[in-house]
Amino acid sequence: MFYSFNYCFEQIFSEDQLRQSFTESIKEYQQLEAKFPDYIKGIVTDIEPIKIKTSKCGNLFDLILSLEREHKNYALRNFTKFPIENFYPDLDLGLVLSNNYEIKVNSNFYDGTSAKINHIYDGSLFSLALHEDLKKDQICIHENKVEKDYIDNLYGFVGNTEYNITSINKKISNSKKGFDKLLTLFEEPIFFQAFQDDYELLSGDCQKVVFDKLNIAKSRGLPTAFSADKDLIKDVTPDSEDKIKIFELRVFDPVALRLYFYEAGKKVYLASIRKKPPKKSQARDINTARSSIKELIKLGK
Repeated sequence: MFYSFNYCFEQIFSEDQLRQSFTESIKEYQQLEAKFPDYIKGIVTDIEPIKIKTSKCGNLFDLILSLEREHKNYALRNFTKFPIENFYPDLDLGLVLSNNYEIKVNSNFYDGTSAKINHIYDGSLFSLALHEDLKKDQICIHENKVEKDYIDNLYGFVGNTEYNITSINKKISNSKKGFDKLLTLFEEPIFFQAFQDDYELLSGDCQKVVFDKLNIAKSRGLPTAFSADKDLIKDVTPDSEDKIKIFELRVFDPVALRLYFYEAGKKVYLASIRKKPPKKSQARDINTARSSIKELIKLGK
């Protein structure tokens, strides 16, 4: 995905205000790029930065040159992608230009064509926090003066960056299927090929339920993402085990399933996923999962 520079603001701000806002946005962008190096592809602009006015006498290129050295060099490397249509080869530019897309800031309407193009391809805006209308997680794109779409927005505040992280994770997840999609839920998933094989044998409906339940687990606000709660996730560690924990994700529909795993910091050891066994066989499945987890740890995976 690309971020596109949002130049929808009045040219009334001082160089110090512009520099401060740009610095905060580029710092937060740098964190996002470091976190998603394979997904974020850069910052695009309609035209070369030297032709984008940011004040009555200044332009985007001059603004970048005014930054402190660290941020200046980083920004110079990132603001090299223009025009925006060159980075979306299947874009029907004529169709986009047949409508009037705008962004409204402080009651003023600005050209929102590049924002619309980037929105079509799940991109986001790179904004400067110069007005309250720009300090939003999403910015509205008007089509022929009517509110139409909302595009994700980065504006240099920590809370907003967290929103961008969550949104990007969702985009990555939605772009993947099957086992790859499951892995997006974990920071450091660890497993044997047998676990992947068993998961991929599940029906699409079963995979969806497993994914959805794990996703719900992450939003419970517990000490860790996959803490036991005796409902969705159960601690089934045998009394004799004092080195690790074995957790059980329970699924009842469309098929009764049990996913066994161990969470240790950022690492999640995925041991096995099985149809719910008869009660007398459950202890065997738990012990098998325990052995798999210990083997994964022993191998240094």
